[in-house]
Amino acid sequence: NNKLFLSYTAYIIITGISIFVAENKPEALITYAKYITYFLTFTVFWIFSKFSKINLTDLFFKLILISIVIESSSVVFSVYDAIIVNGAEFYRSNDYRGLSANINITAFSLVLKSPVVVFYLFNSNKRLITVLCYFILFMTSSALFFLLTRGAFLAFIIIILSLFTYMLIRNSRANYKKVLVCLVVFFTSYSFTNTIMGSNESNVVIDRVSTLRLNNEDESINQRLRYYSAAIMSIKKNPVLGVGVGNWKFISIKYDSKKISEYTVPYYVHNDFLQIGAETGILGMLFYIAFMFTPLLIVLKKIYLSKETFFEITLLAILSVCIIDSLLNFPVGRPISHVLLIFLIVLFNEVNLNHKTKK
Repeated sequence: NNKLFLSYTAYIIITGISIFVAENKPEALITYAKYITYFLTFTVFWIFSKFSKINLTDLFFKLILISIVIESSSVVFSVYDAIIVNGAEFYRSNDYRGLSANINITAFSLVLKSPVVVFYLFNSNKRLITVLCYFILFMTSSALFFLLTRGAFLAFIIIILSLFTYMLIRNSRANYKKVLVCLVVFFTSYSFTNTIMGSNESNVVIDRVSTLRLNNEDESINQRLRYYSAAIMSIKKNPVLGVGVGNWKFISIKYDSKKISEYTVPYYVHNDFLQIGAETGILGMLFYIAFMFTPLLIVLKKIYLSKETFFEITLLAILSVCIIDSLLNFPVGRPISHVLLIFLIVLFNEVNLNHKTKK
């Protein structure tokens, strides 16, 4: 009888029904098998949260800390090995993707986990933990500078500044000092990465970020806008069950055939909500939106009533990055991102229920 569980279950059921309208049913079955795996993972996490005596919050946050150290280190050391050790020239390359499939996935994965580092930084008075958090922030920001993913840059700046602002409003001297040190850490990582990049005549980071503008010169942004428009047209034509799960990669060719170059087929809309709407219909899209946005609305309501905790603010920050990623990319197709979202939703539900029980 839980709204979050029912929303995700309804979304999975509608996704399964959409197989019947799919032109390519084998592909629909293959994609649906992946979504069933997500659902079973979600169910296992849910049952684990109900019956296990392990502190789920502590486990989740510590796993994230370990993960972000490994991911950021793999990026930084791969760049260091290529540029400093082997003398290669720096350019934005998938060779620095770390442990995931490409640099954009790695960048958003790091941003997703960064609020947890800030949570430990401001919630601990132990010097060792504080220094460790500064080091992790240094590695994370350095990795992001090397990856040069503009959407991740934007999400990271918004989330970190929001968390800092929230802590400064609390008016603690210790908070002011920690924020100041964090700014020094970010500036140091910027100088460190810029030195390794060897950008003497121009600044690689600033040059990359400055290209973030809506005009005919930015192919990446214009490409996304084309995909969004095509998905909306597809939803209008097939509002009930869409074109079938996993079938957007075939239908998209009809919409983008005049723009396709070098046989690059638009596999994804680069917007999970629009892709789910195109593949499963409006109802499937609404259930998925309810699954992702219900926790967001609950925390925002608590903030409005001044009943929130910093832990809930941290969860809100992670969820906000998930939503930004879903609006710009395709995390539902990437286990490294979607499984984290599933765990986050389960954790939020458990914390919210415990709060209600105590109250």
